[in-house]
Amino acid sequence: MPFKAHDLRSDLSFGARVEGLDWRALADPSVRAELKQIFEERGLIVFEDVEQTAKMQVAISQVFGPIKDLAFSTDVSRDHENADLGRGVLDLHYKPSDDPNNTEGLVEIDGRRLARFNPWHFDHCYTDRLNRGGVLRAVVNPPTGGRTGFMDGVDLYARFPKDLRDRLGDLKILYTLDIRFSAMRFGVTFTPLADGRNHVALLKEAASLPRALHPAVWTRAGGQ
Repeated sequence: MPFKAHDLRSDLSFGARVEGLDWRALADPSVRAELKQIFEERGLIVFEDVEQTAKMQVAISQVFGPIKDLAFSTDVSRDHENADLGRGVLDLHYKPSDDPNNTEGLVEIDGRRLARFNPWHFDHCYTDRLNRGGVLRAVVNPPTGGRTGFMDGVDLYARFPKDLRDRLGDLKILYTLDIRFSAMRFGVTFTPLADGRNHVALLKEAASLPRALHPAVWTRAGGQ
């Protein structure tokens, strides 16, 4: 086999690890088909021992479908090896300010200050077409923290009380983009130390686009 695959963890109903994927393997249609099948069955793949470049990140993304254009011009990456890779790639980073009083982009959790914090969210639900998934790459790993959490939608739905599932079945949800911490209503475990100064351009652009309407619950091709 050109790569190795195994469960992410024995106590999880989702997730897989794939080791040793390289350019030669990615060019093999049978490998691409197997990776798509793993994704369908497990919902999340952690790629280990793989080339850490934006070019590889995009190539892996294309295994699972065409790259979805980002909705906002302020999202597009302009900081990697090949400018042509900017389409569909979003850079998330934090550059500390020389001003000790500048708390933009910082939150406080349990008395600790954290930068580049993202609460639980559902990517790209605010566009007219839901994305199938996303490929994340850590360019710089922080010495402490820096963890990323994932929820499995199938497992989460199965844990809902039956009466809630019945009520959700025929409902639709109206989405719009608002990334201000102060506007978030659910799962709020943090205190924003500053909010909004860097979001003005994005909010203006978001206001010019139509909101998105999607079913509260949908069934995947595999029946889940």
